[in-house]
Amino acid sequence: MALIDVDQDTWQSEIRGCDKLSREINQLLSERSRELDTNSDNYARLSTKIRLRLKQFNVQISQLEQTQPISPITAEERERRFRDMESLKSCMVRLQSQFERRRGTQPAHEPSTSWENAGSTGEIRSHMRVLEEEQDRGLEALSKIVSRQKQIAETIDGELGNQNEILDDIAVRVDTTDENILTETRHVAVVDRKDSTCGYWTVIILLLIAIVCVWVI
Repeated sequence: MALIDVDQDTWQSEIRGCDKLSREINQLLSERSRELDTNSDNYARLSTKIRLRLKQFNVQISQLEQTQPISPITAEERERRFRDMESLKSCMVRLQSQFERRRGTQPAHEPSTSWENAGSTGEIRSHMRVLEEEQDRGLEALSKIVSRQKQIAETIDGELGNQNEILDDIAVRVDTTDENILTETRHVAVVDRKDSTCGYWTVIILLLIAIVCVWVI
């Protein structure tokens, strides 16, 4: 029976849970975008559900990021998990941005931390500052993700450049070797012809000596 990697199976299960939650948030955002009256009860209800799901999504991402593998994992698995986390963070930033864009005309009676609890202009401004800070943190997180992706691309590009240099060097050496082989082949042919000529002259001289000897005798 094959052994099951419990740690990897748990990671995949948590990733699937995050993906399912992100799809649910996307669906709620789509439903809210079709709501024309931003002051309606349905719009307020959807906004509250989206806010709660976003908080849950953020908590799940944080917990997943802090999860340490039970057993050692390969470099490929570590890289794959890193890409999974980057994808989830990017998704969180995108969903939060979509939610905030639609909150520009937040209904006056939305529950939870909405405008109905802002009893004064100062509280409204304070609430807006909190929203702006959240958006700034989201943009900063997105900027870090883009920066890391750029570093990975630069590393891959550098590695490809090194491989191309190695291939070019091999091609030059192969060409040099071919030229050396052709040169040595020509030298061998010349030596072979010279050896054949010397043999012929040796036979002729021996024949002449034999003829002279016969005549003398």
